[in-house]
Parts: sequence; structure tokens; C-alpha cells
Amino acid sequence: MKNKIKVSFVLFCLSFVLLGHNFVLADDIQNFSITKNISLPDNCSIKDTNDKTHIFPEESSSSKFLGICALEEAKKQGAIDDFKIVEYPFGLFIDSINNLKSDTSYWALYLNDIYEERGLTILPLLSGDKMSLVYVDFNNVELGSRVDIHIDELTPSPEKRTSGSSGSYIRGFIPQIVTEKVFSVENALKFLEINQKSDGSYSAPMYTDWVAVAIGAGDDKEIKSKLINYLKENGIDSSVVTDNERHAMALMSLGIDPYTGTKVNYIKKITDSFDGIQFGDKTLVNDDIFALIVLKNAGYSINDELIIKDLNYIISKQGEDGSWGSIDMTAAGIQALKSFENISGVNDAILKAEKYITTNQKIDGGFENSSSTSWVLQILSENKEILKTEGYLASKQEADGGMESVGTDLNTRIWATAYAIPAILYKPWGAILNNFPKPDISTLTLNKNEIIKQNRKVTSKIFNINNGEVIKNGEDRRKIENIIDSNGEVKINKPSNIWRVFKAPFSWLLGKLGF
Repeated sequence: MKNKIKVSFVLFCLSFVLLGHNFVLADDIQNFSITKNISLPDNCSIKDTNDKTHIFPEESSSSKFLGICALEEAKKQGAIDDFKIVEYPFGLFIDSINNLKSDTSYWALYLNDIYEERGLTILPLLSGDKMSLVYVDFNNVELGSRVDIHIDELTPSPEKRTSGSSGSYIRGFIPQIVTEKVFSVENALKFLEINQKSDGSYSAPMYTDWVAVAIGAGDDKEIKSKLINYLKENGIDSSVVTDNERHAMALMSLGIDPYTGTKVNYIKKITDSFDGIQFGDKTLVNDDIFALIVLKNAGYSINDELIIKDLNYIISKQGEDGSWGSIDMTAAGIQALKSFENISGVNDAILKAEKYITTNQKIDGGFENSSSTSWVLQILSENKEILKTEGYLASKQEADGGMESVGTDLNTRIWATAYAIPAILYKPWGAILNNFPKPDISTLTLNKNEIIKQNRKVTSKIFNINNGEVIKNGEDRRKIENIIDSNGEVKINKPSNIWRVFKAPFSWLLGKLGF
């Protein structure tokens, strides 16, 4: 048996938790092994556990000869006493065969001894196929019961195709019909919505930030509204540059100004880490890559020296194989460089990186894991050498909409799902992040006369705390003039009574100046 959690297991677990299904213990039921050869009809009618009639194939089916009808035919021919199907919100599944079911086991489906992730209601069969249902526990240990159904022939038999198509035909009969699983962005967003906390967050800043980026791409209004409220009121206080870069990306994805939209200027925290050559930790390149991604959408360009130097530093750290250490970081590196292809050396670095990625794709369409695959698809969706990547991500999406198996840590599933949504939508970070201009430096230096003019408007409302008297305009003006230099810039001396008076009406200015 394959050592993996099967889809049937996932769905049964979900049904148990979500629907409260009452399973009957089967410890006292005798095990059985049944082998039956049948002629498979092209349709069947079956009732589920709620006595609802289902007709197969359904109108949307791409094949007439289905596994569910093979099981029904085996029942009609006396191979099994009975079987029942149960309808859940996510599909129809085997509830029991010969009354055998348990809350700790399930019926695993195999086609020609290969585990099947498709259900009986969509599984296409051909003449000569063997369909098996094996009773196993949740550790995939066989419990001694199984049903093997061999398809002798299809009734009526379809005509054999001999020409007129470039397709390949298995056993010279009819083409094997493969129903490729499709990734559902809607279900992924539902998964994130269900697991969002009441305050709008997701356990830790890292998960909250990446969900914000995903919502910037997927635009779920319910999640977005809660996230915006949470992020505006809850900042992060980190000395790690990548934390500030990720958080800036989260804010920008939701349209929040990373300079002034919260209590912290995250762009300043990033630029303050620049040492003249690179950002943050000298032993890392990821902080330099993400600095470029953020700053490009925060008003910085090739006219800024730190951008040119960061570009040169990133290129200098590219390995001989074209990577920046891993698949995911190489994909991120391409994202960072894409907007600067006209700069000398950048395009060559991108081509080397793309070659590294394409030569490391696995046969199933993935790259290392679902997260790395998502970052690759985000930036290389138009690369014709990248094949089956979407199918790989779809195969990792579970019935609840989340990525990775339900037995995986919830935070990890949230994280992977947040990565997958922009990838499936073909949206790189540069396209998700809103653009924000650098603040005009003139807003930080007010004209002396303007300050005095503004002060005149408010002095009538300012009271001297010591005496309870209104400060006279002339005296107040003289003291304000004393803290403004000849260039009209604010200069701060030690606090005094007038400093307290000045501070209240101009707190917004002090915030701009960093006080």
C-alpha cells in the first residue's frame, strides 16, 4: 500500500468532523474477498443513504462506463449483498459494502492495482480493467476485505477508432479518459475565510501577511475588510529586515500606504538597513531580493543609487547554476529583476535563473513542494517549458479548499494556500502590490510664516496649564519664531511651556519628523 493519506481518508475525516456522521462499528462483521467478472453497462441508477436517486453517468460526465455502475452490476449479479453510497457536500462516496463500515476505516479505490484519487462516480473503465475496493484503516493497513471486479466487456461496445485522431488509445479500444483535477480559487478563499480569526488575523504575523498578499490577488471582500482593520491597528516591531519587507508587501497588497498608513514607516525600516551595498544581513540574499520587490512599488527606481547597487549585489550572488540557492528563492529573484531587464546584466541573470528552474521540474509538474511550485508559476506562467504545474497544485488542494493534506499543521496549510492563489491567477507580486510614491520631502519642512499663520488659528483654543490663561498671540508667536531657523525649518530645543503648547496642534507634524 502506498504510504500516503488517501483522498477518501481526507473526505471521510471531513465528513466526520463537519457532518457528525454516525458510523457503525464493524468489528464483529466477518471479512470477505470477492472476485467477479462482469459485462459493464453504460449507465445505472442508484439510491444513496438518504433514498435519493442518482443516475450515472451524469450529464457532465466525459465517459459512459463508470466504476459506480461496475459496482452496481456486481451487486445485480450477486457478487456482493449490498453497497451504499452517501452524498456529502463535496461529492458521492462509498458508505459501506456488505454493511461493512467503521469510524476508523474506509474503502480505498484502485484501478489496475494503482491507487485512484478519482471517485467511483467519475472513474472511467475500459474492457480488461480491474477495479478494486480494499478495506483499510487510516494507516493504510488492509483489514482483510476487498472486492475485485474485472471488466470482460463494455455493453454496448463502442466502435474502435482507427483513424482521424492523433490521440493514443489504450489496448486499441477507446482512449483512456483522464479527468484532470482543476484548482478552485473559490474553494481556496473559502478555506482562508473559515480559518480567519475574529480579529482578522491568522495566528502569527507571517501567516497573516501572506494571506493579505493572496487576498490582494484574489480579492475576497469579507477577508479583506477584516485584514485591513487588523493590519492598520496591529503593526510588527521587528529588527529583521525580511519581516518588515513581508509586512510592507501585505500592506501594499491591500492598498495601505507602507509609509503613513500605519504607526510605523516600514519603507524607512527597510532603507535604513541598507549599508551602501546591500540590505540587512550580509550572509543572506533573500532580504535584498524582497527589498527590490517592495521598493519598486514604493516609488524607488533606477534613479536611486540603492536600487542600482542592490541589483548588482543580487546578480553577484547568483550561483553558477543560475540559482539563488533554491527553487523558491530563484523564482523570487526573477520576480525582483523582471522590472529592470534593460539594466546591463539583468536579462542574462534572468535567463540563467529560468534555465535552472525549468531543468529542475519534476515529472508530476511540481518543484520541490507546493510552495516552491507556486512561486515558480507566479512568474513563469508564460514559459512553455513549464508543464503540468497547475495540475500539480490542483492535486495538492483538498476537498476543504486548503492546500496539503488535512493531517498537516493548519498554519502550514494556510501558508501554502496563500501562496497558491496568486500563482493560479498568474499574478506576480509586482502586479499585486499597489504603487505608492515616496513622500515629498517638502512636506517635512514647513514655511515659517505658514506655521505662524496656522498657530494664529489655534491659539485662542490653547490654555496655559499653569495659570489657566490664554497665551497672547504676540508672546506665542515670538516663542515659535525662536524654534524656526532662517530657512524656515523646525529646530527643537529643550521642552518648555510653549513646547507643550506647540506640540498639541502640530502632533501630525511631529509624527512626520519622527518624534
